[in-house]
Amino acid sequence: FSELFTVGLLALVGLFQPELRRMFDRISNVKLRRFLGTEKPQQEMIPVILQTVSACEKMSKERVGALIVFSREDHLDEYYKTGTMIEGKVSDQLIRNIFFPKAALHDGAMIIHNGVVMVAGCVLPLSETNRLSLDLGTRHRAAVGISEVSDAVVVVVSEETGTISVAFDCTLTRDYTPETLKRFLMRKLLKASKNENFN
Repeated sequence: FSELFTVGLLALVGLFQPELRRMFDRISNVKLRRFLGTEKPQQEMIPVILQTVSACEKMSKERVGALIVFSREDHLDEYYKTGTMIEGKVSDQLIRNIFFPKAALHDGAMIIHNGVVMVAGCVLPLSETNRLSLDLGTRHRAAVGISEVSDAVVVVVSEETGTISVAFDCTLTRDYTPETLKRFLMRKLLKASKNENFN
């Protein structure tokens, strides 16, 4: 029985190795950020969200495609290598310049971490789920793909329709207005108390 228990334990560790590694990585990452004091104060994230929503609203009206990833606890470092480092302050203008149709980085994803545009022009994994509508393109599949392997919140603007969508926890939801997008991002990116008002 002891040998069987040992073999079973090793089999479980092997089977769930990626999930265990991600869990320990997330725990150590959060503790390290808190210890070093590098975690972004909550109030500083509010302008980041507002600038993102403003940019998405304008790009939606102009039918400019965009793919914006907000990384949270899970590391996305491996995807940084596929893009160009920016490390710039989040602003309406910067986001729109990066996704301008003739810009060099407009086809890839932008990753925002800790309130900073870290990298743009990234290649993300494409989801292979058959639950997505056939009219959705590469941006939407990439958005769902990264939400399947991380806890990221992903905003997509369709260049065909101007529709704003969000991918989170393996699910894509569509037809966001600027107001509903702001509420969703506030809810997912801020550790807010139930009584706090973000309007």
